[in-house]
Amino acid sequence: MNERGYIISKSKFYKLTASESIPHKRFGNRLVFSHAELLKWVELQTVQKNTCREATLQLSKSANRKKGGRNG
Repeated sequence: MNERGYIISKSKFYKLTASESIPHKRFGNRLVFSHAELLKWVELQTVQKNTCREATLQLSKSANRKKGGRNG
């Protein structure tokens, strides 16, 4: 997955397969991965920048209210 910019260690990758969290199939003793299914899975796991920005704004507003801030 590193060639597309998604960095994940080999051990983490196989832990995800063991927990059935990542799409894969078995072919004998080997694990087989579909490139298209992996890309789809990564997209579902990835947080978009706008979502992060919105979450940060919500957290800061919430913190302001708790502190009794004037900007909230």
